[in-house]
Amino acid sequence: MRGFPRDVLLRYRWTDGLDIAQVTVEFVSRGMPGDVETVRGSEIMEIGRGSFSLGHRTIPYHRVLRVLCGTEALYSKKGG
Repeated sequence: MRGFPRDVLLRYRWTDGLDIAQVTVEFVSRGMPGDVETVRGSEIMEIGRGSFSLGHRTIPYHRVLRVLCGTEALYSKKGG
């Protein structure tokens, strides 16, 4: 674990040499198979204080289970 989801997303958005398009975010999404949904970092429109936006909806950080770059976990929720 390398920080909270927001910290990881901001680092990949603004740090030279890193690209948010390389990141995937897994989060709790009721009604999806296994109640988990995955989005690519390139789909994230805005990174806010308490949530991130996909344009058509907002995902609060407390629903984020993992942030991955390839197979490397940049963030993993405890117990998740």
